[in-house]
Amino acid sequence: MLKFSHRISPQQLRLFPLRKKMSSKSFERERRIAIEAVELACKSSIKIQSLLCTEETINKKDRSPVTLADFAAQALVVRAISREFPDDPIIGEESAKQLQKNPQLLEKLQEYISEFWPNASTTELIETINKGSSKKDIDSKRWWTLDPIDGTLGFLRKGQYAVALALMEGTQPVLGVLGCPSLPHSMSDLDGPKGCIFHAVRGEGSYFRGLSDDESKAKKIHVSQVKDGQHAKLTESFESSHSSHEVADQISSHLGIKNEPIKIDSQCKYGLVARGDAEIYFRMTNKEYVEKVWDHAAGIIVVEEAGGVVCDLKGRKIILSYQGLVENYGVVVTNQFLHKPIMEAIETVVNKS
Repeated sequence: MLKFSHRISPQQLRLFPLRKKMSSKSFERERRIAIEAVELACKSSIKIQSLLCTEETINKKDRSPVTLADFAAQALVVRAISREFPDDPIIGEESAKQLQKNPQLLEKLQEYISEFWPNASTTELIETINKGSSKKDIDSKRWWTLDPIDGTLGFLRKGQYAVALALMEGTQPVLGVLGCPSLPHSMSDLDGPKGCIFHAVRGEGSYFRGLSDDESKAKKIHVSQVKDGQHAKLTESFESSHSSHEVADQISSHLGIKNEPIKIDSQCKYGLVARGDAEIYFRMTNKEYVEKVWDHAAGIIVVEEAGGVVCDLKGRKIILSYQGLVENYGVVVTNQFLHKPIMEAIETVVNKS
């Protein structure tokens, strides 16, 4: 049974960083470099997916395409960040151990990344990837976290996945970039243009543009204004093994939600809430699982700067450390207006189970 520390009242909502203007320093240079790095990683992942993800690899559940895409994306992003900010630690998902044990895989990586990093040596690739795999204690208050391919299964089935990068100060993100190569520009036009970039800086709002668009076309985005649960849309993980679909269905029923859930992989779900395509993102795993920081940091700031609220299943603020979300259980993302109703529904439904 979940024990809730409190329900979040309108007064307590002020504790959460929504679109509050802050007198913080500018992160314009970091934002620009981060966006460029994520764009490049998205382009490399699109190339690798188009060449290697076939009906045969999908049927055989061959993970080699996403392995190459993971390594390529991490190499490109870490290279860009470490060149500009050499003193900043980077916590990424991948290490180069597998490459060091598999020369053929390393040669393939060198081949596929050459368009985006010409003349990269195998030594440079290994060293760069390992720069982003540190799991040791971080002395620096400022650090980056990266998920090079968030949504492994989505990538393999040619569904949704994301390149997710965030700059952290302590346990909170101050900048986040989400690259979503397969996400439609509009969920009301699924056959329309695809490929999205979301980015946010603390206190400056959230922005969205097409992956192939110039930054001048980025538009400020806001969560939806839906206040009635009957009209809300919930987004959740595509795989039931990643989050309980059964509990999500019970919560939807409790809130009177009539729309079918939007089931997609990766932090694209955060983008949907930030852009107003969904009002709720609910994630409940087993209690022993500790969420990884790179799976949430970029998405959290994108939603919060769009006016949304993010907390855990007990209503607590998310604390992001390099060790993971060790102080939290589950994730709840809302458009703010439906936050109190969903927290009440979670308390009722989860405590019944």
